[in-house]
Amino acid sequence: MKYLLTPLLFFVSLSYSFSQEQESETDDYSEYQNQIAPPPAKVSTVEEFDILFCEGCNTAEDKKYIFDYLVFSLFVKKITKKDLVFLKNINPNGRLSETLFFEFDSSGNLIKEGTESYFTIKKERAIIDSLLHKFPKIDFDKTKIDSSFSSVRYGVKIDYKIIENDYGTLKIEKYQPDSSIDMPFKEIDEFPVYNGCYSSSNNTSLKQCMNSKVIRLIGENFSTNITSDIGLSPGNKKIYVNFTINKNGEIEGITARGPHPALEKEAIRVIGLVPKFDKPGYYGNEPVDVKYSIPIVFNIPE
Repeated sequence: MKYLLTPLLFFVSLSYSFSQEQESETDDYSEYQNQIAPPPAKVSTVEEFDILFCEGCNTAEDKKYIFDYLVFSLFVKKITKKDLVFLKNINPNGRLSETLFFEFDSSGNLIKEGTESYFTIKKERAIIDSLLHKFPKIDFDKTKIDSSFSSVRYGVKIDYKIIENDYGTLKIEKYQPDSSIDMPFKEIDEFPVYNGCYSSSNNTSLKQCMNSKVIRLIGENFSTNITSDIGLSPGNKKIYVNFTINKNGEIEGITARGPHPALEKEAIRVIGLVPKFDKPGYYGNEPVDVKYSIPIVFNIPE
């Protein structure tokens, strides 16, 4: 019996909110029209923000919170109505979810050349970059940097949503994951690390590594004798298996849909053999549940 595996992912919307003001800004983004979108930036850890100084901030978490607030304020206060309409039109679901990159010199001044977004649509990236270049000067905690310090770069993941209120006015809200809803693969920052895969790999490599190991596990453990006992007709058959990799890296919620209950039961049994992941999926600095779906395809010969 032959097995083929194709991983599929389910995408789920998540949400939360704030409101917006607008002011007029220039919309000349022609210099961006021939640029190529840069590769994704890695999201900075909370600890990396500890070198910042802000009044009343006692921890790195406090400083990261203030930095995120300043980023959000740019979108709330500085974006123009015209640009907001454009962003809404090219994002039917209203989502603005991407990594932003900020660079500062040792005096806390923004380095524009190293401050950019990672949106793939050129004008969208131009609009967002123009906002980022208005980011205010920051202060550093002099007790946590030395004379060798020259600059710092931060990768910050944003999740905002453009909505229309009851009066027809567009505004921007924050958008956060609902812990009761499984995260789609494309929205998580760090993919779950399957046992034996390298945690330093990128999401694509981690996904490929997981796929190959799950394929092997199914091939070695799925009982091929079942098909001869249940009298299936010849041809290609599929068993659709769904499961969640929870916040502890464990497999749960396994379900299966196939041409016979005995096959569904066997698919659930085999996926239940998947070992605990070395590391769960992460969104920002929080572990999240990740939904995964795999169709097991096999052939019944004539």
